[in-house]
Parts: sequence; structure tokens; C-alpha cells
Amino acid sequence: MAARKQTAVAEQPKPDPADELWEKIKDLPLELYSLPDQTLSGNCTRVKVAPNQLHLKLNSGAVISAMTEALKNVKIADNEEFDITSAGVFTVVQVKKKFLP
Repeated sequence: MAARKQTAVAEQPKPDPADELWEKIKDLPLELYSLPDQTLSGNCTRVKVAPNQLHLKLNSGAVISAMTEALKNVKIADNEEFDITSAGVFTVVQVKKKFLP
């Protein structure tokens, strides 16, 4: 009897939401230091700490307010909002569902 060959089908790993978020926001222009051509990726470093969470190490504390302002112009779902928190030396950016009263 002939042996059957089994071919392994490699499953595509699910994309990490943090990776998708970083791709969406890394080139955001920032109004920072009155200098032209400032971007989020030029003023912080992405650090992979945990899946599903975008951890950033900011070059300066001034980046957080500029980033918060720039994120207001990023389109996400109507029932979602950006959540920016501090976690030690990192700033964590996530998209969360809005609390509706």
C-alpha cells in the first residue's frame, strides 16, 4: 500500500494589534519644539514588552502632550478611543472602547 504524504499547512500568526497600531501612528506629525518634520517615531522608541500593548519610550516628556494632540486626528471606530497611560519608564498606547453613559 502506498504511503500518503501529509503536507503541513503553516498557519498564519494573527497580527498583534500593537503592531498594527504602531504602523498606523508611527509617522504622525508632531507639533514639537517649533521644529519642522517631527514625527512620533523620531521622538520615541517602540519596545515590545507585552502582546496587545504598544509600549513607547519617549525621548522627552514633551512628546506625550504632542502625541495626545496628534492622536485626535487619527481615525478609529466611533465607539473607540485612545488610552494613553504611564507604566514605569514606558508610555502605553491602546485603543479601548468608549464608556457610554
